[in-house]
Amino acid sequence: MKAGLLNKTIKIYQPVISQNEYGEREQVYEYFYQTRARVSPVTGQRTVEAYEVQWPYMRQMIVRRYVPVTEKCRIEYKGVMYRILSIQENDEYNNLELMVEVINK
Repeated sequence: MKAGLLNKTIKIYQPVISQNEYGEREQVYEYFYQTRARVSPVTGQRTVEAYEVQWPYMRQMIVRRYVPVTEKCRIEYKGVMYRILSIQENDEYNNLELMVEVINK
């Protein structure tokens, strides 16, 4: 893959277990890493869940293989958070292909 195709900036957040003042354990995501990626749309659709219209869509993000990302991480791109659905290694181009889905709030 040509380095010029990695033209978008993404931020990676990793899960951290914290304990609040009541002793309750909760999982929060903390900023971990920033890198360049190739971002392209995959699908988009309109769904109705619990009588609420939502617009979930998926993207493919391609990053270099050395980027420390797992399925438990979250990715921020243009102020929108995404959950990682799958990670596939591409040995031919020495990169990782991430399939991500927008997190509806």
